[in-house]
Amino acid sequence: MNLLKTIAPALMAILLAPMLDAQDTAAIDLLLDDAAKVEPGDAEAWVKVRDQIVAMGEGALPALKAAGADEKWTEQAWPRALAAEACRARIELPQFVEVVEHPPGINPEHYAKFRKPAPTCVRELVHPGKQLVPMLLERWRWTLDQHAFSKGEAGKAERDALAHALLYAPGFHADSRARFALLAALNDKALPDTWRSDAAVSYGQTGGREALKVLNAFVDDGGNPLPVREACAGAIGWVAEDAAYDAIEARLANTELPGHAKLIPALVNGLGILGARLGWQARGVMAKEQGERIRENCARLLVGTLKAHPQHGAFIGQQLQVVAWNQSLDWIKELSKDGENEAVRAAARDIIDPLTLTLSRYK
Repeated sequence: MNLLKTIAPALMAILLAPMLDAQDTAAIDLLLDDAAKVEPGDAEAWVKVRDQIVAMGEGALPALKAAGADEKWTEQAWPRALAAEACRARIELPQFVEVVEHPPGINPEHYAKFRKPAPTCVRELVHPGKQLVPMLLERWRWTLDQHAFSKGEAGKAERDALAHALLYAPGFHADSRARFALLAALNDKALPDTWRSDAAVSYGQTGGREALKVLNAFVDDGGNPLPVREACAGAIGWVAEDAAYDAIEARLANTELPGHAKLIPALVNGLGILGARLGWQARGVMAKEQGERIRENCARLLVGTLKAHPQHGAFIGQQLQVVAWNQSLDWIKELSKDGENEAVRAAARDIIDPLTLTLSRYK
């Protein structure tokens, strides 16, 4: 009886919801086909087809949910799945449409009130959660410039802030549906390096093991802009796999890598991300064994990198604090006494106190 009371309201809602007939469902399919063909940046064409779908209302939701299901986000078909999910989200979440289309944080009347006036809209676009990602990807792909930005440098800063937030949010929520859109942004040489760098990080957070091949290739290609290569080097660390450790280790050892010296801090950053103690704790008990293996390897490699590059000692020390592998303190103390030269010993000594404090917090 209690079960019946529980499911009855939901069942009635389904029965009473407006339903589309087969002809209308076929029309949605055709509109989604048209939507998928709209070129990136063609806001006028996209809005025209989008609004036709959204106008069908709640009755369109079953067809849109089917077309936007996770398995439909493939390398070839993801724009169609995105179109379906963006329309679904606009129907189900109308309360968020305004904040996506006109984020307060890039409105000069809003950010002018800050102590340091600068546009930013990450928090307002991330806070609603993963449910907002389809509309953010829609904004990125089709309607980024459908906004009355300020003129001159202020407008450029507003546009950059919006682009950063749109690229950042999918990675923050680890939404794997976004991986192909982010990969397209990473590969787009017409975009600013900062945007491609943002895309690289989010791609590492959403692409899984498959992302490694792309990220490794970007790091290895000296023809790519250095900031993008650096972002890709750090992004390797977001792939929580042994293969990610192997990739970083190989590139730290490869002195023939174009721009190797300049890439070392980015690769060190990748080790900190990959070996982060809190990150592995968040993955739960089933990942404990793998996490401890990777964390120990990252800590050992960080200490080894300190020996080879003591000039980066402060940053390496910060990453050792993030990894927080208990034995690493003993290794650093030993290095502070027996390091092969004074530069190594001095760098190790500077790490001891902050690392000791960090490790004490986990006891």
